[in-house]
Amino acid sequence: KEKKRKDLDMPNIFAWLFSVGGMFQLFCCAFIPPLYLGPFVWVRSFGLLVFQSIKILQILFYISALLHIIEACYAWFLARRVDPSNVKGWFWQTFALGYFSLRLLLKRGKH
Repeated sequence: KEKKRKDLDMPNIFAWLFSVGGMFQLFCCAFIPPLYLGPFVWVRSFGLLVFQSIKILQILFYISALLHIIEACYAWFLARRVDPSNVKGWFWQTFALGYFSLRLLLKRGKH
């Protein structure tokens, strides 16, 4: 009596804002010159306060992007077993959201 779901489980809006917004802000403060940042100048200042250099912010962005790619690939292989009809959806959602999406896929796999 297992009911198959046709759609993805979606995290709440705060997960989207935190993950996508955080990656966007990290990209902006690591790679865009302060002249073009506009209202995001405070993000760059805060990033420099915490991490002390632009190079470290750039490395942090590369590591974060790599982790999102690795999580998305893991979600691809896991979804092929757990939810084969939504493999691409799980891949792209996990690529954008990282752990927030992967957690939902793992929860679906337990049932």
